[in-house]
Amino acid sequence: MLFISSLLLASLAAAAPTSLLPRAQTCYSGVYIIAARGSTEAMGEGKTATVVSMIKAQIPDSGDVAVVYPATLTNYASSVTAGITDTKNKIQSYVSACGSKSRIVLVGLSQGGQVMTDTLVGGVDKPAPLDSSYKKYITAVTVFGDPTFTANQSFNRGTSTKDGVFRRAENGASLALLKTYASVLRSYCDADDEVCASGDSLSVHSAEVGSHAKEATAFVVGNSGIGQSLIHQLLADKKSHHILLGSRSAEKGAKAVQDLQAQNQPGTVELLQVDVSSYDSIQQAAKKVASSHGYLTALVNNAAVASFPDDTPLHEQMDACFRTNATGVQMMGDAFGPLLEKAPNGVTARIVNVSSGAGSITSRLNKDSPVYKMSAIHYRASKAAMNMVTANQAVEFGEKGMKVVAFCPGFTGSNLSGMNTAESGAKPTSEGTRPLVEILEGKRDEEHAGFLHGTGQYGW
Repeated sequence: MLFISSLLLASLAAAAPTSLLPRAQTCYSGVYIIAARGSTEAMGEGKTATVVSMIKAQIPDSGDVAVVYPATLTNYASSVTAGITDTKNKIQSYVSACGSKSRIVLVGLSQGGQVMTDTLVGGVDKPAPLDSSYKKYITAVTVFGDPTFTANQSFNRGTSTKDGVFRRAENGASLALLKTYASVLRSYCDADDEVCASGDSLSVHSAEVGSHAKEATAFVVGNSGIGQSLIHQLLADKKSHHILLGSRSAEKGAKAVQDLQAQNQPGTVELLQVDVSSYDSIQQAAKKVASSHGYLTALVNNAAVASFPDDTPLHEQMDACFRTNATGVQMMGDAFGPLLEKAPNGVTARIVNVSSGAGSITSRLNKDSPVYKMSAIHYRASKAAMNMVTANQAVEFGEKGMKVVAFCPGFTGSNLSGMNTAESGAKPTSEGTRPLVEILEGKRDEEHAGFLHGTGQYGW
């Protein structure tokens, strides 16, 4: 069984939604989904509700709202414009109320798909594109049967190789701007769809959401945080893992587990209440696991603290970072190491401490490093300390047959800080967690005691 201890993962459960007055806007620790129905569908989310429900089931504490617009075929242009205006207002209102932690997902079908993409980049006789200051808050965009579908784009999915009825000009400004959203955008269109592929089939068009809902949901989940993406991939594994999810809040943790169980995946998940910055909490959690399960096969320490209000003194930032990013990892190893030693015969126990290239001293001194100019001493120093904790654990537990590594998922979209956005160059979170799954499967055991990344190793 796997125990994933993480403040990032715990953020699935730890941060309660906050109602901010006077807007009465609920802020979610998960994602905020804005959905636009297709042409002629009744007011509400229409068929996009299928995807919205699946996303909410897999990302706890998420909310949704329907775009209010005509969705008519008559006066089509004005209908789309009304949808764009309402979508932009909803984005701006949510960010105004919820600030830097805002994570917004846009979902649209048919005309609603055009509403979403035109919101981002504008179009012929359409309102101006969404202001670039909001781009960092867009976590994912999934559109189905978008009339502006343009073939041969990196963000396209489905079987269509043809353009939609309102394709974007190949060298036009709107398509160029849309390409800058490629890492957070998926546009689904199948061959012969009468709208997005200029085909003859209305039935194909009507089935776009149903055909791609699961893939679209996985994409959104994979763009919503390291812990969420990892759990999603592990639960889907046919080996039927049993995962213990660490959460500080019992109430919110229970809700997270309930939502994850609703996925009906081969694996199972169980709540383990633990605060990774508290010695007493960790000890109590270890005793509970010893009593109820008797052993562990893997421990993933994905805890991280990185960002603080601007007026926080540096020494307080460093204290908080070291407590979670380094001391917490040591305490977790001390408490759960004995349970890893009791893994069944023939099973190799593993510890993976999720680190960062920012904690590599070698990289810090390399002027060619992409983060050479980043100071962030509070975060860098705590991750460097975590790496030393990992090295010590590799020696201690390696002598007992375990495998221990530090792993950097790379610069991925996550809720670690306001910098982890596609706008800043972050890649989809699922790309960072796939190598982590491989590590847990033993595919990189020969790199024991290493500081790993997706395709190799960092210097310590």
